Amino acid sequence: SSPPSSSSSSPSSSPSSSSVLNHKATKEEIRIKNRKLDGGFESLPQWVRVLAWNVNGVRARLRDGSFLHCLKSCDVFCITEFRCSRGKFLRKKGVRQMLEKEGFKFWAIHASDANKGYAGVCIISKIPLCFSEQGVEDFELDKEGRCVVAHFDFFHLVVAYFPNSGKKGELSSMGKRRRFDRALRKRLAELEKPVVFVGDMNVIDREEDAQGGLSGSHWVDHPGCSEGERANFWDLKKENNFI
Repeated sequence: SSPPSSSSSSPSSSPSSSSVLNHKATKEEIRIKNRKLDGGFESLPQWVRVLAWNVNGVRARLRDGSFLHCLKSCDVFCITEFRCSRGKFLRKKGVRQMLEKEGFKFWAIHASDANKGYAGVCIISKIPLCFSEQGVEDFELDKEGRCVVAHFDFFHLVVAYFPNSGKKGELSSMGKRRRFDRALRKRLAELEKPVVFVGDMNVIDREEDAQGGLSGSHWVDHPGCSEGERANFWDLKKENNFI
């Protein structure tokens, strides 16, 4: 769809205090849209399609064709549970050619050092990155490859994979989850707005998001459903003015 014209009225809240998505055009955005980048790139798009998905292993998504379908559906593909090194992925038959054909040239990745087939987050983009950063500045958590921050010209993109709090009836990993939550919040506080935050939060947001509602017996002591986990997620959104 066509972007709104520059004569549109200003949004009720500034883009500097919320996501860059779904608000009216500003003079700054129009300036960015019309600017030419060095190296012959086309003008940056005013609207950016960001797709985020926990792929449960990117190699499996290559085999079933859904990876290519995702590339065709977005400008920036954010992946959690990538479960592969960048080098090994690019050596897969036809992968480099597929990415090149769809226009994806830019990467930001945080792979697991502790377990090559575990976790890992990744950003693959058509839009040039200024630079990227890995992790939440916690050595033990960062061995697992759970967070990557990509800095674009006109927004920051954070992809996070929250630790699961444990198994039903035994939320033994709650301490690890809270530790990641605290470290990530500190990391987000260091970023200037606008910020887009995506990933696998491993938490139920609203009552109706769980089948039958959270009051059902199935969800008692279930990971991602505890009052503490949900409250932490709400606080994270509120602190950063996320929509």
